Amino acid sequence: MNRILINYLLSGFFKTVLKVILIFFCFGIILNLFEEIEFFKNLDTSIITPILLTTLYIPSLIIKLLPFIIFISCMWFLLYLRNSRDLLSLKVFGFSNFKIFVILGLSSFVFGWFVLFLINPVTSVMMKYYEQTKSEYSRDIDHLVTINKNGLWIKENLK
Repeated sequence: MNRILINYLLSGFFKTVLKVILIFFCFGIILNLFEEIEFFKNLDTSIITPILLTTLYIPSLIIKLLPFIIFISCMWFLLYLRNSRDLLSLKVFGFSNFKIFVILGLSSFVFGWFVLFLINPVTSVMMKYYEQTKSEYSRDIDHLVTINKNGLWIKENLK
């Protein structure tokens, strides 16, 4: 019975995490797409370039906001449990608030390591391509980001 309840908690929690990630993804697309269109408005490029750069940038943004996403997801899921009276049912079956917290905390920890080791390297490659493409179109050379074989360089104009 405990296994079924733990699976119920984890599936509900990760569904909530997925919903919050999708909400942040939509907000990120809207906000970054406007920024990219504003950047490319005077350049002779197609609409595909800002859309491509937006899709390259958003996963990195999601990873940067992942602690807030996990926090919001936990709050949303715990409010759902309380409002649907499932929290009372879980307590009847012997789950304390601390045990529920430990289950959600450990699953968040494992999810964070999964993101860190499997998804973060992919987003790093995507951000490298994003920065290279964006620097090709940049006309303001006072603060360019340059990526070469020696690493990442930020050029500043010191006057």
